[in-house]
Amino acid sequence: MKIDLNKPVMKYNGEPLMVDGEKEVDGEKVKEEATFFKVVERVIDLTTIDEKQIAKDKVTAFKIGLKLYGKSKGVVTLTTEQIAYLKGRMEIFSTPMVYGRFLELIGDLENEVEPE
Repeated sequence: MKIDLNKPVMKYNGEPLMVDGEKEVDGEKVKEEATFFKVVERVIDLTTIDEKQIAKDKVTAFKIGLKLYGKSKGVVTLTTEQIAYLKGRMEIFSTPMVYGRFLELIGDLENEVEPE
């Protein structure tokens, strides 16, 4: 599946989510749009205290990371396994809003079971 991770993460109201950027002006970080690129880059390297990643998961994360910085600059083609891996990482490490927006991005929001 081809995904454009350069797309901004949108808040519930449809406006882009703004986060502290890497650039500074007068000693203060400049706000920039949060993109799925930055979110994915972060969640593939996070772990919990109780989590023990197996080698297969580490390799999956590594391959996704390489794709992020490949020639396509954030427009990546991911396998079904890589999508499932990212979905699991997003479920653990992102907010409900970011997780829902990621599901929209991959076209999977309608497949999620709503709580009763």
